[in-house]
Amino acid sequence: MQPRFLQDLVADLRTRGFVVLFNSVIGPVRDQMTLNGLLARIGQENMFMSVQNAVNAFDDLLDSAPIDHNFQHYTTQTNE
Repeated sequence: MQPRFLQDLVADLRTRGFVVLFNSVIGPVRDQMTLNGLLARIGQENMFMSVQNAVNAFDDLLDSAPIDHNFQHYTTQTNE
């Protein structure tokens, strides 16, 4: 995948009114995102360590009541 593809995709989605959030991005991928400028374009405030944190942040963006549910058991990856 070419580095510009994600930059263009993020720009296009935002132009269309979408909120773009990333979660669980591992270190080497974050490093490449930083090197090619994607992290600056996305914004550190739109990067999250877990799906639950991203869901909570999106909920806050909607300016609605916080979600009463914790979806961690659905979003945790296991090898079982």
